[in-house]
Amino acid sequence: MLKENHHAMLQILLDLDINIDVVATLLDIGGFSQEHVQYMAGPVVVHKSPWSESLPKWIFKAVYKDRLEQIFAEAHKGVNGKLATPTEVMACMCAATMDAPLGHEWTNVYLWCGNIALTKHGKIPEGQTYWDIVGQEPVTLSEYVRKEYLEKLQRDIRSTVIKVAAERGWKKTQTNPDDSGNDNGSQRNGLKHQPTAEVVQVSLFD
Repeated sequence: MLKENHHAMLQILLDLDINIDVVATLLDIGGFSQEHVQYMAGPVVVHKSPWSESLPKWIFKAVYKDRLEQIFAEAHKGVNGKLATPTEVMACMCAATMDAPLGHEWTNVYLWCGNIALTKHGKIPEGQTYWDIVGQEPVTLSEYVRKEYLEKLQRDIRSTVIKVAAERGWKKTQTNPDDSGNDNGSQRNGLKHQPTAEVVQVSLFD
């Protein structure tokens, strides 16, 4: 399994705009689970709308950087998570906010995730907060909104990412080692895949 210093190295590679397929392959070589490799390799999920073309480029890099961080955190705990990151939720919902007004609950989800994403990735001007910019008091999510809105969308996004990556061929061809730690002479054949789509569009509120 790759160590924390490898996490930092991979984050630098993402900053240098390296192909996401390369990062996913390195995770595979490093012993990460198939689901984690697929989660890294999969596309950014956005709302199906002409407005999705207007998303700033930094969001896409931020999505993959946050995925990588989450993958390492989950692997350290020995789990495969089910939730996408707040940055992914913001990216997915952004175009929907320009299509039509959102309901109160969805507005709070979008603002809550936007605060996390923009603050984390240094998009707030010095001396201001996200809430200064949007002109309202900080949003907190009730348990109901968190479970019935935010987490449901997070699950949908992540499952879509993994499904698309699997459909595009991101599946391990490795023979698992036996209990003794030996691989009985088998070798990793790598991943057979096509180039990964950068974006997949879904309809959020159909």
